[in-house]
Amino acid sequence: MNYERIVVKKEHRIGILTLNRPDKLNAFDPKSFEELKDAFAELESDDEIRVILVNGAGRVFSSGADFKSDILVPDVLRKVMDRIAELILMMKRLPKPIIVAVHGAAAGGGMNFALAGDIVLAAEGTMFSQPYILRGLHPDAGGSYFLPHLIGAVRACELFFTGRNFDADEAYRIGLINQVVPIAELETRAKQLAMELAKRPPKAMRLIKYSIYQALEMSLASVLEREARSQLLCAMSDELKEGIQAFLEKREPVF
Repeated sequence: MNYERIVVKKEHRIGILTLNRPDKLNAFDPKSFEELKDAFAELESDDEIRVILVNGAGRVFSSGADFKSDILVPDVLRKVMDRIAELILMMKRLPKPIIVAVHGAAAGGGMNFALAGDIVLAAEGTMFSQPYILRGLHPDAGGSYFLPHLIGAVRACELFFTGRNFDADEAYRIGLINQVVPIAELETRAKQLAMELAKRPPKAMRLIKYSIYQALEMSLASVLEREARSQLLCAMSDELKEGIQAFLEKREPVF
């Protein structure tokens, strides 16, 4: 598909989705969310793609909403919020791991879009923020769900109430991101991780991702039942046969 706000490439079983409005600091306008939904749907339906890597072109990952667009016009905003909800739910339900590589800055919706990924890498010096309060706005793109779940209500309140900037080292320390890497190594490290995950058994990966996010909303008893069903599905798959055979032959499995 042809996109105006993003670029999609496919290589080594990895789908690379790049936010591509560098002149706008990769800010989101209404069309951005439509294109992102279409791109994730395209990558989900491609059986050759096992991992999705998201990054941003230019100086920053994303500055959040494009306030110079019509995104805050009430009639437009209602539709945009629906599209955002669909996008974030799609990312969490998508049966392939999503790695997000962040650099420069990830503010507001840009930060929350990154947190909708499964693994987040950030370049040294990247600045994060939740500046909604400074604009008289409410967090969106799942931010008021992601932050309390990841770092607890107390820290989430502070970041939302103050809107302050904080760097990648603090984001890592409080549990918002997985790794902080030198800016020169961000692309390489993200692709290396994506290639590593692309070698993992896709059916097991899909079941594990689904179980992780379902567990956030389920009781322990329900989680245990979910685990039992998923384990049985894995036990009946060719992936298990290859995994056990590789273990016995002392080699890397090929899935």
